[in-house]
Amino acid sequence: MLSWLWYRHKTDLKYRDLFIIMVLLLLLLVGIQFNEWQTIKNSFNQKSQVTQIMQRVAKEKGVRKTAVWSNTSSVSSGMLIKVHDHIYNVTINTDGNSYTLTKATPIQSTINYVKEGQ
Repeated sequence: MLSWLWYRHKTDLKYRDLFIIMVLLLLLLVGIQFNEWQTIKNSFNQKSQVTQIMQRVAKEKGVRKTAVWSNTSSVSSGMLIKVHDHIYNVTINTDGNSYTLTKATPIQSTINYVKEGQ
């Protein structure tokens, strides 16, 4: 409807300005939605990578997947993984395709754990 009014009154600046404002508002809303979609996608990918690491650790240690815990839902060097009573520090290599587990001893006795799939 706005485009029809703009076409009918080409010389009337009131409708042309309104049309331009509406187009800019639409572009802004599309940009915001795209940004939110990218954020959700990145969050899902991070959680998926943590789940993959936890599954590999469970396979390496010969335990069930439910016995493996992590203190974060995003992949980063320094994340902790608990397998039964043992806690490991995960170091992600620079290429991001491999990791190293090292035994760790926490300073604080309270650690927040994230179950697989959370």
